[in-house]
Amino acid sequence: MVVLELRLGAETLRRRRAVDGILAAFPPERVLAPTPRLFNRAGQLFHSLYQGGRGLADRLGPIDDLLIALTAWQIGATLVTANLAEFHRIAASLPGLSVAAPGPAA
Repeated sequence: MVVLELRLGAETLRRRRAVDGILAAFPPERVLAPTPRLFNRAGQLFHSLYQGGRGLADRLGPIDDLLIALTAWQIGATLVTANLAEFHRIAASLPGLSVAAPGPAA
């Protein structure tokens, strides 16, 4: 899911190369997938965070962010993102989730 989001945001050659560098830094066998427990927790968080009277289609967009956040939370990883506002909002309902901004591109 994270790789998909990175690729979708890599609209320039520089960004595509940055994504390539990020992917090269991780062993290919290090793939994390949400467990049934995390999907359940994502549903609970989704309901509490995004209920606000909007239509279902408007509320479904953030589900990938919830799953990314829960996956990082499950293993105690710091979630590095340029989307700080959204992930800080999620972290407020998910004690222990660490969120940080990315550093400068190499």
